[in-house]
Amino acid sequence: MDYIQVENGEVKGYPQPLPQNWADVSNFYLLEDERVRQYGWYPLRFVPAEKTENDVVTGQSFVIEGNEVVQYEQIRPKTQTEIENENSIVGLNTKIQRLEEIISIKQEEVQSYIDAQIEHEAFIDSIASDNLKKDDEIIQKDESINQLNQTITTTLSELESNVANQINNINSALDTLSQNVSSQCASKNASQDSEIAALKSQIAALQVTINSLRSSSGGGSTSGGTSTGTRLSATGSASTVGRNNPAGAGRPGL
Repeated sequence: MDYIQVENGEVKGYPQPLPQNWADVSNFYLLEDERVRQYGWYPLRFVPAEKTENDVVTGQSFVIEGNEVVQYEQIRPKTQTEIENENSIVGLNTKIQRLEEIISIKQEEVQSYIDAQIEHEAFIDSIASDNLKKDDEIIQKDESINQLNQTITTTLSELESNVANQINNINSALDTLSQNVSSQCASKNASQDSEIAALKSQIAALQVTINSLRSSSGGGSTSGGTSTGTRLSATGSASTVGRNNPAGAGRPGL
């Protein structure tokens, strides 16, 4: 509640709460209204004026009524200029309010755009990070592939060397075997030729013997019995020699 000072029947000062201390009184604001009036402080009651939208407040009037001071609100009708100015002000306020709404909408759009850009940048950063990881993985895979290729190249080189050595060894063995076979064939052919020559010699000797026997049987017979016996003897001897010594082994006996 507000109070106001009164001196010599006139209102002084302005409405305000009671002071905490006044004159030589402590806790002055705790005193009853009857006591504070003794020091010139009256309780204040405000009475607003009944006004319309075309009225304007011109001031306040203070009237001492009994044990209180009544504050009356003073008004007057607005002038045409004031009404026009007020309308202009209302129009300006409306425009300002509309502009504030537009600004608020634009600020929201800008903030939304900024948030979208931040989110997009975060997405781009995430993609870039993933790409870096993938690049690292690709580099590691390339290194692994290069190491594997080196290993394969070394292994192939060793295999080629081993295969070449084995082929050389096989060729050497084949050459040696071919030489051995050729030598054995030549030796065997020579032995067979020798055996054939010996057989031919034996056959020739037998032919000579046969011819000799025939000659002997044809020119030396004196009688039929003797000639016949001689031919049988010669024939039997020749047959025996041919049958028992086919390779000419009986030739020394002749």
